[in-house]
Amino acid sequence: MLETSYRTRGVNFACLMGPPARLTREDGSRIHNALCTSLGFEDLSFQYQPGSGEESFAIAMERKEGRAAFKVTIDKGESRAPVRLLIEHIWPPSREHVLEDLDTAAEAVFGQLGDSWTRVLAETRHRGQADVPRSAIPFLSSKILHLSEAECDQLSPLTFVALQYETGEVAAQGDDALATPKRHVSIEVLREDPRCVYLEVMSQWTQAPVVPGGAITIDPHAIRTFESMPSDYIRNSDRYIRETVLPIFGRS
Repeated sequence: MLETSYRTRGVNFACLMGPPARLTREDGSRIHNALCTSLGFEDLSFQYQPGSGEESFAIAMERKEGRAAFKVTIDKGESRAPVRLLIEHIWPPSREHVLEDLDTAAEAVFGQLGDSWTRVLAETRHRGQADVPRSAIPFLSSKILHLSEAECDQLSPLTFVALQYETGEVAAQGDDALATPKRHVSIEVLREDPRCVYLEVMSQWTQAPVVPGGAITIDPHAIRTFESMPSDYIRNSDRYIRETVLPIFGRS
């Protein structure tokens, strides 16, 4: 059920990179021009904010069309914080548009930044929704959480239900630099339409897994590399959603 009615609300790709340098307004203007040329956008807005510190800055570029939007943000916080590239496709017209536009935008940005930058983290975030019979509240409370009718009555009136889970990252194995990322999955009632469930899946790849509260031992042969295109990370997350998440929560 969820597999067939699922539709994408938005897809994000982000990466952190160094060295932690400050980009100027002129750098941002060059990137903006490259994005307009590569994507064929004549109405891509441009905003540069220098930030409050010597190293901080924010470059924001956006194109809106109805409820859809395409955004590219490059920013950096204080001190030795890495530079972040964030590309967002909100209400994309198709999966193919997401894959093509994110790759094109990333190539344009890195083409202007040059080869001296090293990526140290990659992250995707998928947001979507799916139809359920009648209402998402009884679907999640009864079908997914398996609360009895009496238990639901005790909690009545329920106005919102949500559940989350998280998987830990495993060190890169062999030649597959995209295998076993950290995942955070949230499924909940869509507040704007309680007949639907809202799904958000974050996938994150780091150079080496961090074990909370434990000693960190880094195997040089297991350090993850970041040479893949955004579309590769997006495909990985999309497969996880369609092959793992939706089938589990679609059983009823």
